[in-house]
Amino acid sequence: MKQSKALERAKLEPILSDFLLDKSVGIVIVEPTMAIAGTIRRVLLENGYSNIFIAHSVLDAFNTMSNNSIGWMFVSPLSDDKLNQWHCLRLPLEVQAYSNIMISVLINEPSGTNYEDYYAFGALSIHSRQLTYNSFADELAELVKRLLASPTVGQAIAMDMRARLQKTADTQVLEDFEISIVQKIDSSLAQRLRVIEARLKNNSRLEAMLDMRQTLHDFPDSSGSIKNLSQKYLGTSDIQSFKGKFPLATVLILDPDTSQQQFLRTVLTEMGAETIVCCETLDEACEALHVGQVFDLVITEWKIHKVEGHAFIQHVRQHGHESTPVVVHSSLVKPEDKPLIEEIRGVFIINKPSPVKQFKLSLTDALERWNFPQESADQEDKIVNASKAGNLDQAKMLNQVFQALPKIEQRRKDYLTAVIAFHEGRFQEARDIILINSRKGTPSSKEISLLGKILLRLGDPATALKCLEQANQMVPGNIERMCNLADASAEVGKPERAMQIATEARKIGGDIGMVQNVYAKHAVANGLLAEASEYLDSESTAREMISFMNNLGIAHAATQKWTESEDSYRNALKALDGRHPHLGALVAYNLGLSLARQNRLPESLTQLKIAETQGEALIKRKAADLRERCEKAIAKKEPVVLKEAMREIVSGRAAAPQSEMDVYEERAKVQNHGLFRVIDAQFKTPGMDLLSELPKNIVRKDKDLAGA
Repeated sequence: MKQSKALERAKLEPILSDFLLDKSVGIVIVEPTMAIAGTIRRVLLENGYSNIFIAHSVLDAFNTMSNNSIGWMFVSPLSDDKLNQWHCLRLPLEVQAYSNIMISVLINEPSGTNYEDYYAFGALSIHSRQLTYNSFADELAELVKRLLASPTVGQAIAMDMRARLQKTADTQVLEDFEISIVQKIDSSLAQRLRVIEARLKNNSRLEAMLDMRQTLHDFPDSSGSIKNLSQKYLGTSDIQSFKGKFPLATVLILDPDTSQQQFLRTVLTEMGAETIVCCETLDEACEALHVGQVFDLVITEWKIHKVEGHAFIQHVRQHGHESTPVVVHSSLVKPEDKPLIEEIRGVFIINKPSPVKQFKLSLTDALERWNFPQESADQEDKIVNASKAGNLDQAKMLNQVFQALPKIEQRRKDYLTAVIAFHEGRFQEARDIILINSRKGTPSSKEISLLGKILLRLGDPATALKCLEQANQMVPGNIERMCNLADASAEVGKPERAMQIATEARKIGGDIGMVQNVYAKHAVANGLLAEASEYLDSESTAREMISFMNNLGIAHAATQKWTESEDSYRNALKALDGRHPHLGALVAYNLGLSLARQNRLPESLTQLKIAETQGEALIKRKAADLRERCEKAIAKKEPVVLKEAMREIVSGRAAAPQSEMDVYEERAKVQNHGLFRVIDAQFKTPGMDLLSELPKNIVRKDKDLAGA
């Protein structure tokens, strides 16, 4: 009978608040100090709960659960015990028979506690062990109040988490939290309004306006509440016009004409700008972008001291300012310049000279188009730039609106779907979308360029090169495409061509990280070590170069081109010139292995000792093992015997290692449990193999349930 009840509760998603408000629910208090356990028991009894057990260890509690129906557990840290608080938190997540149990945790130091970590593991509530009868009675009353106000336990926990976040004044964390709640446990109107308000507090105005429109569509009676929020945060209740205040606090101006700088400074100050940075040269403006200040607007002349007009606006985008609108204030933009401007996106042209009134009108129109896009072209720009910036939630939200527009050709909609798929790593899906569209008509430069990037990721550099070259002929000068072209050229065995393209890209954007990475690795591949050296102080650039050269050496070794392989390894090490030794250790190990295969054991030992001394844990172990084998072979005057497992270490853009939270989520047998999978833990919990520590009767019960 107990097993069927457990099965019934395990299938119930989410757990209802009534389950814990039922005074007959079984409660076990896991607390070694009898005074604390007795106080908790007394408060619970006086609140009408009667089915209460006390256990002095987790093992005692597990045995209690085996013989009684338990739905609620209070657990102390028990950090010195084999089974502790974290085992209890994970029990309902990983053992289906106990997925109905909610865990309240007792903590020793409330002031230093990261509450997100407990809530991320499905905790119901958090209490201090330094409790008194009155303090715990108040905390329990608050918990009961939240449960009474919420249909589900998850919503009740969210109330407490929300209150804690509001005290921190971190508006970004609060916005992310409210979005997670609406996506995973509560899609009610009240929660939708919380998301809108959190977005407005965090100045995510566009997303807030889109949410307003969708919420009004889904809940027509919400008009009054939405208008109140719009009036409070945007200064207008006219949500249909999709307009509102746009940010204009910080502005960067690049124009060598000081009179134009003064004109712009005067007008922008009148429009509310507080910080205006004026630059006369490209280097000054790029330095301002490097400093890290986020500009609400960038204004630039098109021609600056013989520098191509498109160079600076690409600097803006590649320096991480994808969400910043750019205004080209110039009379020098030619029709042939506009295709590249359109590729960069979010760039608006205001012709010189402009009277003050006309300039204000034109600038206001540009800012409104960017911050609250109405036209399909502006929406498309916003989606692509958000995707490139990694703001995929925003891109998907905007794309959902775009896909619903009735008068947009399907091909444009499919292109944006492919863009998002590409940036999410779904390369095959993105490729298929572009190929299907190409059969319906002549593909555009943006479609061809995207296909080239996709094929490069899918390991087809020859076809990728054709696509990228064609797109570059149609619209030359795109820095990102030039970098991809260089990589594709190198992949098909054209290192000199790769270097030529990388050099051209450097002329346009030499201080851009992506360009520096590409230039450095292809310079080293072509033996131009001095040219690459200035960029290799950066660890990210050095890592990119090492990855490329290391894999090039491995590829040569695989075809027994030992000289070419050795040159690749040694050039990489020479280029580093002692910098970033942990990166050089990887190459030193592979070079040592290659030399051992050629029976050049003394030379191999030199490299292996470097790898063993400077490498990270994996490389240290492998280098030590191979070194010992080489030393034995030298002593015996025999060829070294290599284990089959001794292979070169391939480097590259590997997926990030799983955090312990990822691992726990894979083990979990429940989809939702409190705020589990709703918020993320901020630290790594102690590594524990839960099932191996559980009493056999609990494991057996779970297996029986799984087979039922």
